Amino acid sequence: MKNNKKRKKIIFEKNYTRDCSLVIQGLWLQVSKDAVKEILGEKFSSEVYGFDYLNKGVTEIWENKKLVKKIKAALVKQSFQPDSKIYKSLVEAQDRLEYFRKVWQKKYLSTWNELNGFMDEIEREMRKNLLYTYLGVQETAEKRTYQLAKKMRSEDHFFAYNDRLVRDTLNKLYPSSRSFEVALTVDEIKSGNLPRREMLKKRFDSFFLDSENHKMLWSSKTFRGKYPHYVLAGKDDINFGGVLKGIAASKGSAIGPTRIVRLNREVNKIKKGDMVVASMTTPVLVPGLKKSVGIVTDEGGILCHAGVIARELGIPCVIGTKIATKVLKDGDLVEVDADKGLINILKKYGRN
Repeated sequence: MKNNKKRKKIIFEKNYTRDCSLVIQGLWLQVSKDAVKEILGEKFSSEVYGFDYLNKGVTEIWENKKLVKKIKAALVKQSFQPDSKIYKSLVEAQDRLEYFRKVWQKKYLSTWNELNGFMDEIEREMRKNLLYTYLGVQETAEKRTYQLAKKMRSEDHFFAYNDRLVRDTLNKLYPSSRSFEVALTVDEIKSGNLPRREMLKKRFDSFFLDSENHKMLWSSKTFRGKYPHYVLAGKDDINFGGVLKGIAASKGSAIGPTRIVRLNREVNKIKKGDMVVASMTTPVLVPGLKKSVGIVTDEGGILCHAGVIARELGIPCVIGTKIATKVLKDGDLVEVDADKGLINILKKYGRN
């Protein structure tokens, strides 16, 4: 951008943080940008929907707060229209999942053409995924539409399983990207113009991709300097008084040593009896979560994966602490009281 001094401020809110490739997140940015124009009209088409920040292998997803609010309100309104296509689209999305479930059973895709074709399928289906992602938490939407969207959102593994298959395929077809395949982008794969491993390693630590498809190999500080009109709301201020507070997603209590899990490949770190601490959990972590005595996350709502899997496993879970992964260290002995949404540190491992 040439001159940001006179630009109006845009408030971006961090929606979530997860170990997810820029391929999947990049497709979401493309679909969301198209949805802005389709749902809100041409006058909003020039607004920046959001950006992804790849930070030491974990992707932070930041979205234009005002724009997302407008999209949700417009979708709620459309859900009541007699000729609304939203409910029909949700039913189609539910049926279409059968195709994806069959593909997800593969270890990887065999060719670049097959991978590119699959990415096209993901992009087409993401438009419907956007509907239940947003409407699944909008109780003011038309009742039947809201109930179906809520159900689909609570069972949704669309991002996680597509991400797993795409990344495993990239590692098979482009082995030099292994461990850093998260940093490849959609257009690089489609064009076949792939960056070298050295570049992917740099991106892995700090890289920005926005909904205008700008790629920026900058630090967070440099990014803020280049985009002074971007206001990053909800940045985690660490104000820790010794007890962490969150939302009870699965009741109960447990004591165990903490295991900080930032990346999916760290699932093997989890030992029997550990208290798993993560920004957000994904289905990839389930084998490890089955060994744990409880789960604590920085983010998430009552329908998030951590809460759902914890209730299935019958273990306590506290979500939405905001800072658990920042103030806890591997090996800290903690007590989780999920009835009250509290995490007490009983002993700090190796710290005075």
